[in-house]
Amino acid sequence: MVKVFRSVLMLLVVVGLSISSVYAAPEYSLADALNDAGRQRMLTQRILKLYTQIGLGVQQPQAETELIDAVTLFDTQYQKLHQWQHEPKIAEQLERIGRIWGVYKERSLSKVNAPEAQKLLSISESLLSESDRLVQLFEQLAGTQAAALINVSGRQRMLAQRMAKYYLLGSWGIETPAMSDKMDQVRLEFAAALLQLKSNTFNNAEIVERLARVEADWAWFNSAIQQPGRDRYNLVVLDASEQLLRQLERLTHLYVEEGKKISHS
Repeated sequence: MVKVFRSVLMLLVVVGLSISSVYAAPEYSLADALNDAGRQRMLTQRILKLYTQIGLGVQQPQAETELIDAVTLFDTQYQKLHQWQHEPKIAEQLERIGRIWGVYKERSLSKVNAPEAQKLLSISESLLSESDRLVQLFEQLAGTQAAALINVSGRQRMLAQRMAKYYLLGSWGIETPAMSDKMDQVRLEFAAALLQLKSNTFNNAEIVERLARVEADWAWFNSAIQQPGRDRYNLVVLDASEQLLRQLERLTHLYVEEGKKISHS
């Protein structure tokens, strides 16, 4: 698998270089860029979650494919976001992200073992912090209620993957008191943000319906990650986290589309 990953890594470098030559396109809206930046934030957590899943041997072939997909998507979106590098703060932040991403990408596609996962955990936290800063810059640039909601909804994607990441790392024996505290904090943050989204007057009927589905999937996922004897619940947690992620992608897309309607009206 290491040889395959290294070959893919070389391909990603070539693809990345070709994409970086694309100039800014007017159809790449601020709302779309904000959504992509938010998805990058989620991918920082998803990549290590999938790496850990491979290490645990849980649905390993699927996880290997999805890990490559996640790395490829981060690379593609990273280059695409450079269409907004005419904004100095965004260009600066993209450069900071790029320095960490190069290391994270190479190591996540290399050998899979618990000591390496421990090192990747630290890198994933740093990359998340810098990616979150990029999202904030896009939201500030937009300065609208819709942008704030895209950020909150998009952040829920990250939080769902973050919880799954922590759960699987614990199953692999990589657990600290600080990580346990973070899991509790993330659970509370997710629940509070869901209430914030539900109570917003911006929501249309389709968003309200999607939020109800998110809430149902969250109840399932939240229950799964709190079950004792976590090794027995790895598959349940994975299934629940993936279903929740799909619903949150659709929800965030609805906020993006609604935001575009308002900006064009």
